[in-house]
Amino acid sequence: GENDIRKSVKHISIVTIFTFLIAFIAFIECLFIDAKKVEYGEVKIAFTPYSITSMLGGLDSLAKHEANDDLALLLMREMEVQHPQIVLAQMKLESGYYKSKLAKQNNNYFGMKHPRQRATMSMGEKNGYAHYRNWAYSILDYALWQKKYAYNLSEHEYLQKIGGVYAEDDAYVRKIKNLIGKE
Repeated sequence: GENDIRKSVKHISIVTIFTFLIAFIAFIECLFIDAKKVEYGEVKIAFTPYSITSMLGGLDSLAKHEANDDLALLLMREMEVQHPQIVLAQMKLESGYYKSKLAKQNNNYFGMKHPRQRATMSMGEKNGYAHYRNWAYSILDYALWQKKYAYNLSEHEYLQKIGGVYAEDDAYVRKIKNLIGKE
């Protein structure tokens, strides 16, 4: 009777405390879990187990997903791309809203040339432009370009930079501003 009840209560208490302790340790581990750090030259990008690329199986697995605004913005934020709305507008403009020949044949959504003097995700030159394993690598390569040449600029400075260095079209910045609703 009473002894069995005490043993059961004691057993339940121990199991409850043990379960709580395991859950608490797991929670603490999640707080201090090391992010997978990927380094490309001077650029360091951290992908945690809860990042979008990790959840989707990495950059290579993104090939099965079509490029779209939502995934592109998530990747840009994860890669710490500055001015992501401007960069998304560039991506749309440069890739003909993800449908251009360059986007389809080279997985190049930014009209990037194969760089010679910076870290790159480009697999080389194809048809005069950089080509990538998939569209996500194109975003990562843009992030590398940005971190090397156009980082920590105000929005105004950034627009000036891409208008002067990046764009071949004199109306490029105006088109970008129209796309983001700032014109």
